[in-house]
Amino acid sequence: MADYRRSSADYARGKAEDIPLLTSGDNDAENGKYAVPMRPGGARTYSGMRVSMKADPGYETVPPYDDGENSAWFHGSISGEEADNRLDSNGMVDGLFLVRKRGNEHVLSVCNNGKAYHYLIKNKNGRLSLGREHPRFKDLSSLVMHFQVPRDPGLGSLLITPCSQRSESVMSTGSTIGEKDFVSAAERREKKRRRKERKERLIKEQLANLPMFTPYFTKGTAFIMGIIMVIQLAKSYNPKQPITKISFSPVKETGNPPVGLSKNRTQTFEKIVPTNFLIGPSAQDLIMYGAKYAPCMRKDTKIFAALARQREYEQNNLGCCTVEFSQKAQTTQEECLANSGEWVAGQRCSSSSSVEFRLRPCCLDNNGTCELTTSEYCEFFDGVWATDQQLCSETSCLAKRCGFSMKKNEPDQWYRFFIPIFLHGGLLHFAGCMALQLTIGVQIERAAGWLRMALIYFISGVGGYVASAVFSPDIPSVGCSGSLYGLLGVSIVDLVQNWQIVENPWWKLIKTIVQAAVLLLVGTIPFIDNWAHVGGFVFGVLAGIIFLPYLTFGAWDSLRKRLFLCICIPVTLSLFFVLLLIFYEIQGTEFCPSCKYIQCINYQEDFCKDTPGWTD
Repeated sequence: MADYRRSSADYARGKAEDIPLLTSGDNDAENGKYAVPMRPGGARTYSGMRVSMKADPGYETVPPYDDGENSAWFHGSISGEEADNRLDSNGMVDGLFLVRKRGNEHVLSVCNNGKAYHYLIKNKNGRLSLGREHPRFKDLSSLVMHFQVPRDPGLGSLLITPCSQRSESVMSTGSTIGEKDFVSAAERREKKRRRKERKERLIKEQLANLPMFTPYFTKGTAFIMGIIMVIQLAKSYNPKQPITKISFSPVKETGNPPVGLSKNRTQTFEKIVPTNFLIGPSAQDLIMYGAKYAPCMRKDTKIFAALARQREYEQNNLGCCTVEFSQKAQTTQEECLANSGEWVAGQRCSSSSSVEFRLRPCCLDNNGTCELTTSEYCEFFDGVWATDQQLCSETSCLAKRCGFSMKKNEPDQWYRFFIPIFLHGGLLHFAGCMALQLTIGVQIERAAGWLRMALIYFISGVGGYVASAVFSPDIPSVGCSGSLYGLLGVSIVDLVQNWQIVENPWWKLIKTIVQAAVLLLVGTIPFIDNWAHVGGFVFGVLAGIIFLPYLTFGAWDSLRKRLFLCICIPVTLSLFFVLLLIFYEIQGTEFCPSCKYIQCINYQEDFCKDTPGWTD
């Protein structure tokens, strides 16, 4: 369908010209109203901050200029040529507009790129419209207000400034300079007042039209995490030790397991008992469930170098030792002779049902450490005894510790950047995370919707674990706290974006920064992966700028926010790329020796000694 927009020259000749409309809009102006029911308690921003306005829009309709023909922009029954003259005398600036009457219909004239365009306003059954592709309005005020914000379809320019109606006496050549100066000053004051009123009116309209979504994602993920927490506790249950010991400090235990080929040869050892003050599974179990743990995710250069040295040692120093014919093991020559055995260099021992192997590979630590030892020794240190292997070089300890059907010595479980978000270290950890998620998370999703919320949530969570994998690779970590710290970053973004209308913005900023700082400071004690928090916060700020909807307070403000959005997209992608490059290829943080203090601070002597990778 053809538009009714015409240039001033074409309009004088009566020649129609089809020109496509540019911006966006909706059809909620049927009754001249723009407000929708607000959330209880008045207008709020996307993260729930209360808005300070002279008039809270609440459930009220945005007030129009006036009732149509009494408005400042209505110029009565004037010709198209006179309309062009009035627009030209007011500077022909973009967004300058007026409405005039032509018979039983009206014409909207608006300036764009130094040219006046005219739109025929049709009246059908008491409803005003610019055409079938545009909504209908009950009066001129509603129509004008509709095109003062971006719409689709829209006009070539927004309706910004009403064209003033200057008196003939002022415009005549006989008027004095003083009269002209007085009218000009008055007009400037009037334009300033109208500009301020229009700005407030547009802000109120945006606030009134903030959508209200149901927080399906936030509550749904909380429910799923609760089910997974129950499964974790059930799988970790041990009749001998129903729950992992609860302690903030290491718990030591001594034992006398037999070692070597002789059953009578025992030795006293001391071990650190697994503890978890969060009331949950041990670190070893969490790794099996999918915790972030770098040795399971990449070919760690230090671990594989140690495995290569062990393989070379076994090839050059071990052989088959037979003691009393029925006992065999791979040992060194010295150890075999000490037990009165017969040693054959470089030979694997033959196996049969009548042969007892006293020494087999035992996977002791989570990082692939292996020793040839007795089953009693291996059990005492909570290791995994390989009943089907004779040498450590034949045993894939990483696969036994990491799970998920890992192939021998091929740690490539990249999905550990994602899975830990749904796991938790214990009941206390789960309760704390859910308390924050079901408050700030629900508030943000109600305003932003489930899709934006999911994008921000997972970008923050995955980004936090990528940063953690780089700077604290040997610490097994789980939980959605990286995502939640990202939501704290979103709150700061929302505050800064809506600074002009937030109630007590400086107090809100100080309070939010103090909250984030305290939480990050708590993360500097052992047992907590603070790098996941720091990374989640940074990625949350970037994701908030990209995905969180924002209010605009004028053309410059809109341009500034769009510019920030365009900058943050490549910054986010580049940050992911650099961190992954460091994690997989460089594998080290020697370039930042002080970064360890973000993970743990030595508040007292040996406070951080049990933190993996922390050295003083």
